[in-house]
Amino acid sequence: MPPTRLLRSSLYPCAWDATHVVVVTEGAKIDGAVEVLESWKGDLRPGDRLTVPELAAFAPEKARVVAKRLFEDAAPKTAVVTGSRMVHFLIRGPAGGPVWLPAALMWKEMWVSVAWVEAGRVYAFTQQVNPGPSELIDQNQNECGLKCLADDTVAAHATLAAAVRRGDPAWLAAAIPPLLRSEVDSVPNRVVWDLGDAGPVALPALRGILRDGAFLEHHDVAVRSLGKAGGAAVGPDLTGVVREELAFWKATGPGLKRGWWGGTGVEWKEVERVRNHYSRVHAAVVTLRTIRYARCREDVTALRDFWQSLPQLSGEVVQLTQVCDKLLDALR
Repeated sequence: MPPTRLLRSSLYPCAWDATHVVVVTEGAKIDGAVEVLESWKGDLRPGDRLTVPELAAFAPEKARVVAKRLFEDAAPKTAVVTGSRMVHFLIRGPAGGPVWLPAALMWKEMWVSVAWVEAGRVYAFTQQVNPGPSELIDQNQNECGLKCLADDTVAAHATLAAAVRRGDPAWLAAAIPPLLRSEVDSVPNRVVWDLGDAGPVALPALRGILRDGAFLEHHDVAVRSLGKAGGAAVGPDLTGVVREELAFWKATGPGLKRGWWGGTGVEWKEVERVRNHYSRVHAAVVTLRTIRYARCREDVTALRDFWQSLPQLSGEVVQLTQVCDKLLDALR
């Protein structure tokens, strides 16, 4: 069975995108007017006052009630957060718009970009079960730990940006592996994804990631970034991924049992490895369709036909056949 673990909140991805990270207090009244106590990133200073209208929604006590953590019987150490001390992950808005925007770019909501601190412990909204609601819960983290992880995220972002600015493909490729070993869960995927925006200078780095089995869990993102960075020029690389994965599934598929995706007949560590291979080949087929690389037809057809030939593959995960068909239809 899969391990039960708390899903991560969005705080650390927020630290990657934030222009400013500040510790603030609401004061006596929760109305969206806050005072800066500390600055962890950006040019704000203690004593600066900010207006964050979205915080007024937390004036009712019921909006600040702390939920129990999944699989824990003990009640939360704090029943309701106060707003006396919070950490905000913010982006300075464009001229003419709101002064401050949430750094949670995927959700675009301010409540996702804030952590409440009570008696040194950190509370933030987290989706404990997917699908399911986001709940305000104890993050099992103190403020010092949150700052260390936020600092590590900010430092990794700065290191990547500096390596990209240097414009040296070999230098960039050498800078990436240490970043992919970051202790902050969200950093490696953001590094790999942002490499796609760097253009051709990032191609050696992305190819290096795809050659390294130690980074298998990031290969699906690396494949998509390769397509972003190189366009049609990386068609042979992506076709090579399809060819490699066909060999992997020919060796692995016959030994799998129905239900393998959920752990039937397979140790969970192996399930994760096989799932990562699936994500890798799925991303390759989707990206080949995006760049419309016609010379992949033979390899994609072979992959689709093999996948359909084994019930434990085609009956367990049908999406791969579907994306192969969509690619082949688009290339007709």
